[in-house]
Amino acid sequence: MNHLKTSGCAPNILQFKNKIAPGQTLLVSCWNNRGEMKGVETPVEFNTIYNFPVEEKGKGRVVWKCELKNRKGTKFVVLRRAYRGAARARCGQIREYIAGPDVVSLVKNTKPTDQFFHW
Repeated sequence: MNHLKTSGCAPNILQFKNKIAPGQTLLVSCWNNRGEMKGVETPVEFNTIYNFPVEEKGKGRVVWKCELKNRKGTKFVVLRRAYRGAARARCGQIREYIAGPDVVSLVKNTKPTDQFFHW
């Protein structure tokens, strides 16, 4: 997905990659403390990505929560702080959650982290 720059600042991106297994699809449902909701109507197929821009401006820090499920409904995880805004607005940050067969891992700005969420 191509996101445009606003006010000279590249938007932050929250994205989800399906690496569960061939033939397995991923459902993504997200909501924030400002009443916004995001998600996919069509499941995320294996080896594909769903993403959306995250706005940090406004009063208070934005916090996104997301629920990830495999299409068969046998596995799910709730990410209570999938994205938390900073005290000072950031530009061009990427938070990527990679859903694998056993865990969901977090990658920040293309660097793996030690954060894992078990199905």
